[in-house]
Amino acid sequence: MRSLALSIGMCMLATAAAGVGHGHGGGHIEAESGWEWAGSFDTPDNHYVWQAQAVEGVEDNHGYVDPSMKMVIFSIPNSTEESLHAVEEEAGHSFDVNCTEVEVNEYILPTIPANLPGGVEYCYELHFAVGINPTSSFFINTTGVAAVAIFAQHVPVEFERDMHYFKDVHGDDIEPVHELPESEEAEVEAEVPRPWGTVVGAAIVVNLITFTGVVFAVPACIKMRTTYPVVLFSLANAFASGALLAAAFFMMLYEATHMLTDPKESFSAFMWGALILTGFITSSLLEVVVQAIMPPASSPDTANTKDGIQIEITQKSKRVRVLSGVLVGDFIHNFVDGLLISFAFMFCDATAGWSIAASTVYHEFAQEVSDYLVLTDPKQGNLSTPMALLLNFLSGTSVIWGAIIMVGMGDVDIRAQGLLLAFGGGVYIQIGATECMNRVHSSVNSNMLRFAAFLAFAAGAISIGLVLYDHEHCVPAEAELDAHGHGHGHGH
Repeated sequence: MRSLALSIGMCMLATAAAGVGHGHGGGHIEAESGWEWAGSFDTPDNHYVWQAQAVEGVEDNHGYVDPSMKMVIFSIPNSTEESLHAVEEEAGHSFDVNCTEVEVNEYILPTIPANLPGGVEYCYELHFAVGINPTSSFFINTTGVAAVAIFAQHVPVEFERDMHYFKDVHGDDIEPVHELPESEEAEVEAEVPRPWGTVVGAAIVVNLITFTGVVFAVPACIKMRTTYPVVLFSLANAFASGALLAAAFFMMLYEATHMLTDPKESFSAFMWGALILTGFITSSLLEVVVQAIMPPASSPDTANTKDGIQIEITQKSKRVRVLSGVLVGDFIHNFVDGLLISFAFMFCDATAGWSIAASTVYHEFAQEVSDYLVLTDPKQGNLSTPMALLLNFLSGTSVIWGAIIMVGMGDVDIRAQGLLLAFGGGVYIQIGATECMNRVHSSVNSNMLRFAAFLAFAAGAISIGLVLYDHEHCVPAEAELDAHGHGHGHGH
């Protein structure tokens, strides 16, 4: 991650030069040679990614500072300051020639400076995806190139919103070894702000609201279990399903696509899809593990009576498997929810954070009510009401532990952020589509109830969708503190 001092220095340079040149920060360097910024980079890998993004506060060009940018990229023997200065004059000459136009996702090849044998005056003009995509990526082929010197028409941080302008194929930031204009500021490592109070507070609120809701719902649940169980299950689970799927499709999966960058688009698509599917099957895999470690069914317990009514109790081992499956599954679900709540507050914004928290309350309330009924069912868990509520509460506290762990980790690589969002989206799809909606489909027994469940589903989806309507992208929290609007939210 670039240092905070260096970021502020570059911002001050761009601001001071705003009155000269083109009005985007162009100063005397660009006026004389055509370039505004230069940097040298070591390139041990064969491919790298140059990125430009639409940024907040820019009304023209759909957020892009300019619809295009000229660039000269030279192959140099090493990334030393001397090597960068040695091609500085040739870079100015190269900006005077007709530049080759490069579209999004196309490749750029470093050239040899004209003052060397076999060298030419050559430049590129990068065309951004204005009005099509808020992030424009260009791939640089550095096969056999030890280092490159890049001269750009703009300071590249002007085009940064939540991603660094230069990355390797793994999504890690690549920082310049030397830059022009030079900065004399000492390098200070900037850290991602860790909103402990907000994140942990939100997780506690989720846990308490869910548990309190279940406690107040217990009398109604006991009554409705014998009178109107279908209505209880159908409407609660339909609402939770709508909220979960809206959070997954409106925010989580979409955000993940902007965080997984690779020169091969197919690989990014593969990673995105693989993590979604992994999240989708995680719950089933956990169930298999629980079933595998539990002992096989043996002899049934002796039946007992309660209030003069004989109650059949299933085999002990089966009850243990049911209890373990419900509680372990609930613990994992809540833990992942805690990770996602913390992630949204740290790397997105408060709106996204509270939206994820709200969707967690919705689906966990329905889940906890269902778990309570299973835990207290004489033929399944056979627990007393106080014990079932206690175990429900303890398993629900994992949302707090998930939030604490995520905040404690702090800086997270942007590819890891994308993978976590894709995984979480898969988990939400599984819970919403497979668990919640399965309960709805298996319980509705009339067209009127089916229509009511549809309305509940729509209400859940709309409640999350409207909150996320104006949300664009997850922007790291430190971007608000960076003077030029640049922030990565991840390390390297």
